Amino acid sequence: MPSAGEAKNGYVLPPKLEGGDDEAFDKPENILNLTELYHRHRKLKIQHDQGESLAEFNLLVRVNSIRDMEDDVEINAYLTDGKGKPLSESYQLSMKKADNKKDFSKDTAAWFVITNIFYEDIVNDGLHLVVNTVTVRPSLKSGGKMVAGHKFRQPYGVGCLSMPSKELMKLVKSWESGRDGYEVEVNLDFLMGSEGKFCELPEMLINNAGDMSKVNNVKGELSLTLSMWYGVPCAPTLPKDATFKKSDSLLQHFVASSGSIAKRKRLGDPSNHVGAALKSPTKGRMIFSIPFFERKMGPRILQISVDGNKAGNTLDSPRNSRSSPRTSLRVSNADIARGKSSWSLRSGKMPKSQKANQYGTMPRLYASGSKLVMNPVKEAFALDKSDLREYTSKGPELNFEFVTVIPRRPLHKVLPMGEFVNGVFLTLGQVNTEKLNTKSMKKAPKNVLTKVTLRENKSRHSYSGAIAPALGKTITCQPEYNCLVYYHQNSPTLNERFLIMLPEEPELNHVHIEFFHCSSSKPPEPLGFSFLRLGDENMTGFVKDGTHVLPILKYSRKSGESDQNTDYLRPDQSKKDLQRGTISVTTELSSNIASQDIKIHWFLNYSKAEDPVKAVNDILEVKLNRLESHVPRILGTLFNIFASTDKPNLQEPALHVLMSIFGLTSNPFHQLPELVPYVPNESAQKKSAERKKNAIILTERKLRSQSVFKANPSITEAYIPLYQQVDHWIGTRMKEATGGKVVIAIKSITVQWRKLFEWTQTEEAKDTSHSNWRIVLLALRSCNMLTKILLKLIPFGTSDKECKKSPVLKAIYNVRVQIRGEIVQIGKLTSALLVRKELPFKGYVQRYIIDRGAMWLGSMLECFEENIAVKIMCDFVKPIVKLPNKEDCSDRGIPLSMHYLQFAHNLEREGLFTSPGFCQEMLVPILDTLSDYLHSPQVGVKLQSITVLNALLPVLTTGIMDDDGSREQKIKISKLTRERARSRHTSKFPVERRVSISKLHRISPIATAVAVKGGYPSTRKIAPYHPRFRGVIDITEENLVKLAAKLFPSILRVFREIRDKEQSHSYLYFFDNNRLKLKEAEVQSGLALIMMANIMRLHMKISPRFSNLLKNIEKPVTFLRELMQAASSLVQKSLFEHLWLQLRLCEIKFIQGVMQQSSAWAVVEITKHRPQQTTVGDTIDASEMSLGEGLDAFCKQYWRLAVNLLMCGDLQLERLPQKRAAYIHSHMKDLREAIIHDMRGMQQTMGKGWARYHRTLFPPLLKTSIMLSERSGHIVRKMLFDLVMHLWRLHRTFKPALHITVDVATDLVMKLSQIRQTSKLQRLNKAHELRKPRWCRLGLSKEDVPWMSLAALVKMHPLILSIQELFTGKLKSNLKEYMAGEAKALPDTIAALKVEKEGAIKRFDYSQAQKIHDEILRLEQQARDQTSGDREFIEQFNSYCQDIAKYFQFLVIAIRIPRTPEFEDDGIDVCVWLIQFLKKIGKKEQCSQVYDMFVQMHLKFQNGTEQGNALLEYADFLSWETKDIKKKFKLLGQAHKVFHEANSLAQCVQVCKRLALAHEMYSLKFMDVARTLRDQAGYFETLSKKDQISARYYRVFFVGRGLPAHLRGNSYVYRSGSATRLISVGEFTNQIKGFFPGAKVVNTTEPPTLKLVSAALQENLKWREKEIVKELKTVEQELSASDKSQENLLRIKQRELKQAILGIETGEAAAVLEPKGSFDTKDGEAREVKRIVTESPHLKLIQITTLTVSNDKEMEGKDHHLVHVDATKRHKRYHHENDISVFMYTRVIKPSSSSVRHYCEKHKCQVPPSGNKRNEYRELWVQRNYVLVQQPMPAVRRRVPISTLKTSIFTPLRNAIVTLRNKNEEMKSAVLQAKGSDEPNDLVPLTQNLSGVIDAAVAGGIANYIDAFFDGSYIRSMPQEESRIAQFKETLEAQLEILNKGLQVFHSKLENNSKLMPLFQHLQGSYSKMVVQLAKGILKRDISLKIKTEMY
Repeated sequence: MPSAGEAKNGYVLPPKLEGGDDEAFDKPENILNLTELYHRHRKLKIQHDQGESLAEFNLLVRVNSIRDMEDDVEINAYLTDGKGKPLSESYQLSMKKADNKKDFSKDTAAWFVITNIFYEDIVNDGLHLVVNTVTVRPSLKSGGKMVAGHKFRQPYGVGCLSMPSKELMKLVKSWESGRDGYEVEVNLDFLMGSEGKFCELPEMLINNAGDMSKVNNVKGELSLTLSMWYGVPCAPTLPKDATFKKSDSLLQHFVASSGSIAKRKRLGDPSNHVGAALKSPTKGRMIFSIPFFERKMGPRILQISVDGNKAGNTLDSPRNSRSSPRTSLRVSNADIARGKSSWSLRSGKMPKSQKANQYGTMPRLYASGSKLVMNPVKEAFALDKSDLREYTSKGPELNFEFVTVIPRRPLHKVLPMGEFVNGVFLTLGQVNTEKLNTKSMKKAPKNVLTKVTLRENKSRHSYSGAIAPALGKTITCQPEYNCLVYYHQNSPTLNERFLIMLPEEPELNHVHIEFFHCSSSKPPEPLGFSFLRLGDENMTGFVKDGTHVLPILKYSRKSGESDQNTDYLRPDQSKKDLQRGTISVTTELSSNIASQDIKIHWFLNYSKAEDPVKAVNDILEVKLNRLESHVPRILGTLFNIFASTDKPNLQEPALHVLMSIFGLTSNPFHQLPELVPYVPNESAQKKSAERKKNAIILTERKLRSQSVFKANPSITEAYIPLYQQVDHWIGTRMKEATGGKVVIAIKSITVQWRKLFEWTQTEEAKDTSHSNWRIVLLALRSCNMLTKILLKLIPFGTSDKECKKSPVLKAIYNVRVQIRGEIVQIGKLTSALLVRKELPFKGYVQRYIIDRGAMWLGSMLECFEENIAVKIMCDFVKPIVKLPNKEDCSDRGIPLSMHYLQFAHNLEREGLFTSPGFCQEMLVPILDTLSDYLHSPQVGVKLQSITVLNALLPVLTTGIMDDDGSREQKIKISKLTRERARSRHTSKFPVERRVSISKLHRISPIATAVAVKGGYPSTRKIAPYHPRFRGVIDITEENLVKLAAKLFPSILRVFREIRDKEQSHSYLYFFDNNRLKLKEAEVQSGLALIMMANIMRLHMKISPRFSNLLKNIEKPVTFLRELMQAASSLVQKSLFEHLWLQLRLCEIKFIQGVMQQSSAWAVVEITKHRPQQTTVGDTIDASEMSLGEGLDAFCKQYWRLAVNLLMCGDLQLERLPQKRAAYIHSHMKDLREAIIHDMRGMQQTMGKGWARYHRTLFPPLLKTSIMLSERSGHIVRKMLFDLVMHLWRLHRTFKPALHITVDVATDLVMKLSQIRQTSKLQRLNKAHELRKPRWCRLGLSKEDVPWMSLAALVKMHPLILSIQELFTGKLKSNLKEYMAGEAKALPDTIAALKVEKEGAIKRFDYSQAQKIHDEILRLEQQARDQTSGDREFIEQFNSYCQDIAKYFQFLVIAIRIPRTPEFEDDGIDVCVWLIQFLKKIGKKEQCSQVYDMFVQMHLKFQNGTEQGNALLEYADFLSWETKDIKKKFKLLGQAHKVFHEANSLAQCVQVCKRLALAHEMYSLKFMDVARTLRDQAGYFETLSKKDQISARYYRVFFVGRGLPAHLRGNSYVYRSGSATRLISVGEFTNQIKGFFPGAKVVNTTEPPTLKLVSAALQENLKWREKEIVKELKTVEQELSASDKSQENLLRIKQRELKQAILGIETGEAAAVLEPKGSFDTKDGEAREVKRIVTESPHLKLIQITTLTVSNDKEMEGKDHHLVHVDATKRHKRYHHENDISVFMYTRVIKPSSSSVRHYCEKHKCQVPPSGNKRNEYRELWVQRNYVLVQQPMPAVRRRVPISTLKTSIFTPLRNAIVTLRNKNEEMKSAVLQAKGSDEPNDLVPLTQNLSGVIDAAVAGGIANYIDAFFDGSYIRSMPQEESRIAQFKETLEAQLEILNKGLQVFHSKLENNSKLMPLFQHLQGSYSKMVVQLAKGILKRDISLKIKTEMY
């Protein structure tokens, strides 16, 4: 078994319980605490999906080296957003010139982490790392003169790295699964523009704004290594070395520069920590943007290429090729630009052709290979918070003693709890020194140096170490800050930010700013000074945050001296005539010690205030958000007041302040309670009345926003919520703040607390507007905080006895006794407040008491002994339970019921029910009150009631069980868990989120845990496990059932409302359409339902408790039906995750219990309604049993539940993963056996009446019969067979069963056929193919079933194969059992019928007696015939099974067959069969679906004519009913369009006729009639003028077992080509060859001969050998690469292939060709051919014969009615080539053949002798083969089976007559065509026919006829042909007339064709000769043909 928390093979076991018993999962019905089990599963899922908590991003930057610098440098790095606004504080690192090119990559002093990067920063895709580089040199310009003893900080360059979110996420995700993340190394070059714009350059680079024409590259390159992770934020690095020692000298105009490296910790110090490189380096490169086609401009854009490079694959910088152990990619953009700059444009101007884009910024380019390409449209970056949870980790292991952590701005708002900072950030802005000059100065621009110091007001001395220029481990606090010196800038914009640390009394200090002029020849000269007071003169507050414009004062004395002797701080000393300039200074206080609020200031310094009481009271007027940064100090001040005894008058106001802080932080919106009740005005009353009409959602929005159980975030902008700060202070700093006087402070607080509540009983308290009442309400609201303080500081864990014995602990005992007394008094006073009715704000009082009551009662168990605590708790809870009108609520509040329900829930969470006495007294009364809330119209109340039930029902479940004797041990555990409960529920809100700075951050949960000193580890508590006590609840069975009767139906109704889509709208509205929350509510209600069922012992087969419950319910039928509906929904859709197997088992056990109890109740009820049954009723009459409407619906619901549960996937053990199935079997065995047993019992109870539910039962029974194992499936198949038999007896036909089966088959096949071919299904199909080698096309097995090869090709789902197996085999075994049972019971049945017959006669019921007598006769005849069962039923049942099996197979083939030409005909044939079958059984809907699929097939293969015919057939299938008429018109229109596109004009005419008639008769749209008739006329005109291309028809005969079984031995007529394209015989033959590879295809009219068959078999074997060799190689490759699961199957296939090759090589396969007998005669040869075809499994022979169109008349030897119509062949083709049902092909036979011999024997004649000279006309015997097809062509398919083949022997004379008649028809058509047209081309057929006939006749054709038939010998040999001589002569005479007319028409056309005159003259002469020859030879009479010359 897997361990707890392990998720393998489809199931998960939850982790073990912490701090309590490990409740092992035994059987589902034995689970006592289903809620706890669910929470354990859910906790495991949350840990898996979300990680420990939400966190923030941290960016680690390692400064590796700097190159090409010629001076000392300072690096200032910070993070900005996409607009250039700084997000973080600055990091500063100083390097000496000697450090140039040194590698500091492992020196952690050069590492810094930027923390507090939020989710929104990443999503906005605008993070930039800005690095400002400052040089520190003793000259003002590079290469200038040196100034001895002085170094100046001067701007050098800016490096900017843009970090796209997509690239950063690659770094973040590299920390997945706890592995080491990636690092990426990049090289930054520096850009410099105008020196005066240095501070604005980063923003210009980021935004591509401003004048950048002067921006150029400067020397230098900085190497950085970046890494980023998502986890808890880091504690920031704060200045720790600030000193406030005053300097001795006042004249310090210029001290050592803040850039001086000598005063800082140096890099490379051996004492510095060496950090390890990351283990997974990756490549990084930078692309860059070019706003003006200038490579040097713009930020560098980071791009990371994660290609899995291993160590050693290093790409070095082009400038400096060196190896690196981190194998990071180093790319220097500066080197690229300098080295290969052929594509870099140095032009500083932008070409006119390039304009700004639509966003107002310049177009950017990026480097791609060696080209510059305009950047594409930026794709929106999508970052899913759920993905981030997977990557939450601790990040790299860093030593923060050396690594600097840079926090987010502002610093004081992101400080961890426990950290203190006291400073002010000063930002120097623009300096104006135009008017500041000295006497020695010229008027040239100055080089201004600004120096800042912090000085004391009184002495004006500066402090020695109060200024931190930036954050960094190498940075120390300095006495002064020297700003950058800008060369020749009178008014530079400094934009420099630094931190000034403040002393204890910051108001007594000021900031002093001095200005100097620097030159290269002498030391700096002072210009003037300015100052900024940090406090006012009266010490009433700190300087306000914001920008201050300060005047610059000119020195009043000599240059270089200061006004140290003059108090320049005095207002009268700041003379206006001394003001010569200004400076802009921005201050930002960053302190949680000093305050800008005067009231906070005096409160913190109350001892110095004139009126301390007023100072304490005034802080009550300060808004809570102003106290955010000072809460720890305020709380410390308050506890100092309580701990001190010298000022007792301050304790009462201090308590008020403490209550206010605790009370406000306990409220989600920090609101003060109101002392006046809410009275709505008139308009509000009207609105309230309107709202009450819709009572369902009256206060739902308020329930969501103000609910006591909803964790609302603080409305303040605190990074850490206030209540977390208070909790942290209580837990960590309270003892320190009181200076060890904890006991005194606690005593003082409790005394003042008791006095405050005693005041409520005084006369003064009757004034309800008194301000003390507000403090009372705040005290009630904050009692949980006070209780925590009490239990935190006073050790109650030691018993009273131990304290009395120990002298040391005796003092503690005394304090404990005093506090207990105070607590008892406070509790009594609180209870008195609860029931006071005269208070106008009693609602607030009740709410506050109820909200905090559970925490208060939890402390009672710790403060008092068990029995005393139970009495106190019960006395406190009982009034709350009995409070009336809990549902009342005003428009401004939520109902008291919500507070009460939360109170009940908190009682369990705080562990109060672990007290046996309290559990015995209060559990049942509280549960009894919940029934009313479950009927509440408010959704929130119902949901909270369900939550309370989930908490209390496990307590009830355990409490009513027998005592297990482990109570003492559980009491010890309960004390521990209650302590944990208090630590978790101190505040009302769970510690789950932290609110950050902006509103956007407040909305989203960015951070997770409570911040503590040294970092932000998660302190989220695990839900405590409370041990359950057995046998503590004494309740009678009757009372328990009554309680369940109240709760069970209500829980069920709530569950069904949430589950039902139509009824869940109110719940979804309650959750603001959040379906995840709705799902959670559904789970909670389901848990309550299942636990309630377990209490009622629903799982027991016989449950008296549940039976009694049904008696106590008013409508048990309705209740059971609703319960079964709920259970059915759980079968179909589980409440829990698929991996939560334990909960799923509990759910299934509940469903089975519902089924069992329902059937048990139904047995009793059905027995009452069951009529008396007789034998004849069972055998003859199958009338339905009347159960009543309610019971009938109940039975239907039962059967639906039963079969659905039987089909449940979690019960199909044989289809589940092995471990999952084993786990289920070990806990529930095979539950299907119990289900089937219960179903069988219900069937026997209902008797024949159960067949009435066939529509409900049949589909599930059919599905389960193929899904269950053989043992369980046999019973289900028996039930299915009984159901089919009952249906047949009821209707005496299988049509109802067919209808239902087809519906189920269609639905199942449609679903299974659409399943994507997953890897598992592919493995199943492959294994099936390997096990059934007959399915492969190589034909390795002798067996084959029609269509099976095609079924294997489409890879049917295994379940569909099981269905086929069910109908072809398994159900027939049930039929055999039925027949055997009938035969065995036949004598007994006859005897029983005779007895019933006699009884009917005695009752004078002669009609019944006659029925019984007829049945007896039938059975006796059956016994005499020795047959068993109803023969009609057996025959129809077999037919039914065959039809269904074939339907399943064909439907799958039609859906899944490849839509390729190779399978076109097979797919269409399948569709035709399906349509015919569905039409036969009358399934219109399914037939329409197949028709749609059929039409789409033809559309795919571009069979226009067939598609049109299919549409017409589809239209004929529909009726002219209202619902079908629109569809029918649409189909006719589509057919018309298809025929028109296919150029099938004859079909277009027919469709137009039908459309015109339809519009005339049904739609009455006469305009459409006219339009359709015009179209029809156009088609007729086209048909009369143009010849149409006729399709060709071929007969294809398939011979051999190597071909598919459904084709072999069958002949088909193929329609080839279309009306637009002809396909030749050769092309058609090649197509057939491609469809059947390896087959021998021949074009012949002869039947297969032995020679042909032998050659074909030899050819087939050669091809097969090649294919088997290929297949063998493939199998061997798969065998070498496959897993062990398929190895055995592949071995079998390999062995069979080798045997097949061996058989071919040894000639075994060709052994069938060895003759077996004599075949000298034709009959012997035919038998041998038949033997080879039958025995050889590899023969594939296809014969193709070209067909001509024929008709029935011609086949019968009669003339068609159009023969005598004078019309062209073009016109006659319109009739002949449509609806073709007869085709014909001819075969010339020899006179000596057997066919001629049989003909002569039949007609008693002889074959005419040949004579001396061979005459081909005399010996031409022809066999005409007429082919009759099953469906007239063109049809709905291009391949139509041949139904009949008829042959007819034509004698030579008859064949001659037919030939002449055909020629006459052809000439007649040519004459008519030429006569009716003036086109020269229409004359060509006439001339060709005239020449062919006349010239052939003159050249000897007539003589041949005379020799063949008119020499006398022919008639003597064949006397029956004498009548045909006259026919022959008539045909010749008709030919002469046609020729004469043809010559006349030819002569008439000579006017326009004079060139044809010689041809005409030749034909005229030849015609005259022909006439003379015929007159002399054949006709034997004078032929007078007057040929008038004028006619020619």
